[in-house]
Amino acid sequence: MVKSSVFAVYVLPIICSVALGSFVMVDALESPDRELNMLQFGGSSGEFTFSSSSIGFVGLDNEYLVSDTINFQIKVSDKAFNCGDIYMTIYDIGVSPKEVITQTGYFKQCYADTNKNLPIGENFSESLDSGKYEIIIELYNENYQRNIISSTKIIVE
Repeated sequence: MVKSSVFAVYVLPIICSVALGSFVMVDALESPDRELNMLQFGGSSGEFTFSSSSIGFVGLDNEYLVSDTINFQIKVSDKAFNCGDIYMTIYDIGVSPKEVITQTGYFKQCYADTNKNLPIGENFSESLDSGKYEIIIELYNENYQRNIISSTKIIVE
């Protein structure tokens, strides 16, 4: 009698929890449209600013050859962003769902006083195979309370 109640109270819930957790994890990992969102801190979503007019690409063309290297910088016109972190991500949009080709981060970029293009002292440089790509740039302020985003599409032949 005691053994069956110990099994029902202690062991059976552990087995059920592990089985259910494994089922949920497998289902989540097999989902092709899942996204990893690691920036789930800060306040409400109303504190984030999404804008494409205050951040733009400098030196980026719409079409490239496979032998070309893609070089560009970023120009920020929003004075609310004195310093921050930049993330540049290139997606292959020729496949479904789109796949991340490369992501680069530049941290603690302070540029308001110098009015320079970003990343400071560097050019983003990448070689790509032929295809259609989307480039997304994201700039977060120092405390990650606001961000601005811009994107563009390019073709490599």
